[in-house]
Amino acid sequence: MSSAAKACLLLVSVLVLAACAGSEPSRFYTLDVQAPAPATAPAASPGAGRRTVGLSPVQVPRYLDRPQLVTRTDANTLELAEFDKWSEPLADMIGRVLAEELSRRLPRDRIFLLPVRQAVAIDRIVDIQVTRFDADAAGEVGLDAGWQVFAEGGRRLLQVERTAIRESAAGAGKAAMVAAMSRALSRLAAEIAGALAARDRQPAESRREYRAPLLS
Repeated sequence: MSSAAKACLLLVSVLVLAACAGSEPSRFYTLDVQAPAPATAPAASPGAGRRTVGLSPVQVPRYLDRPQLVTRTDANTLELAEFDKWSEPLADMIGRVLAEELSRRLPRDRIFLLPVRQAVAIDRIVDIQVTRFDADAAGEVGLDAGWQVFAEGGRRLLQVERTAIRESAAGAGKAAMVAAMSRALSRLAAEIAGALAARDRQPAESRREYRAPLLS
């Protein structure tokens, strides 16, 4: 290798190392459960069984199905944060947090994330489709979602709802934005829990057993 080629290679190496050394480290965020944990599980009334609720995998639009946090700079423009990222896929995190929120708000019920590995008798199934979950330039979080409640293992539709929530961040920065998103998600969980609690419990004999699909 000639001296000129060696010099060029050395220069490229130095530039790459300098770029790596000067890059900003990524920051990772997670949504948090807001509902307080019940001190003790309430005693069921005589003859009352525990209702089982299955939460289907949450659907999110493609613009949210990415690691980066998304900010809405105007009605038609989205900005991806290069170094601010979710700690896990957003749809999975929303489902996990909602399941815990429902468990705390409905302590007499058993909440499952679907699919489950074993056969479980399901009294209610909740399907959720998130259509917006981001913050604008002023820090206001918007959460828009459609959700449905089914009985008989998903065969009978009981309720169809749409929820639009706006939650202001308590400060500037991505941490305050994520905290506001957690509060918005908790408000959605409160609406779903209220709908589930308002309906009479389904008799055990009318349940349809939910079975996990066979793995190929």
